[in-house]
Amino acid sequence: MHRPADPVSHRTSPRRAALALCGAAAVLALCSATPNPQAPPPCAEVVTKGGAVSVRMPEPLHAALQAAAPGFRPFSMADYTNDVRKAYHVTPLQAPWAVVGDFDADGFCDLLIDGRTRTDTYRLCAWGAPEGPRVMTLGRRRVRAVAPSAAALALVPRSVVAIKRRPDPRTRLGDGFEVQVAGKPAQSFYWKQVRFARLTR
Repeated sequence: MHRPADPVSHRTSPRRAALALCGAAAVLALCSATPNPQAPPPCAEVVTKGGAVSVRMPEPLHAALQAAAPGFRPFSMADYTNDVRKAYHVTPLQAPWAVVGDFDADGFCDLLIDGRTRTDTYRLCAWGAPEGPRVMTLGRRRVRAVAPSAAALALVPRSVVAIKRRPDPRTRLGDGFEVQVAGKPAQSFYWKQVRFARLTR
């Protein structure tokens, strides 16, 4: 009479068990090493190293900024006044010339960044998207005299945007940004469907 195997008492040699365990571990390692095609692209990040502040960004984002403004380089702390350099609170999401957020609330990281080429200064917004970043020029002007800037960017979290806007529940609000100038009220902005609009109480 055939006796079904008891899963508890079924005999397995130690060598076979070890091989099965190794195989499972190899499959797990392979799966974790395989990139997920649905994973969002990596975000830009503000990094501080040895006292220097910079914006680390993936290559496609850097290439998109260069395509939009050939020769573009982000500002650095050296481009700002002493007051800004001393008082500004740098985080992984903000520096005086860069803000990382999700402005259009689509689940992808966006980057607002100030910088210059040899002839012009720019404010650019690089929108994150599954197919790669796309860049919008928010401001551009000719470089005249090079002087330290007193206007610094900062992140406005979407929770603050929502409080100020009191939106319709069907409206998706993302993060915003503000421009801080010493001695003046900060001007805040949020993405309103097709453009950045002033954020007021």
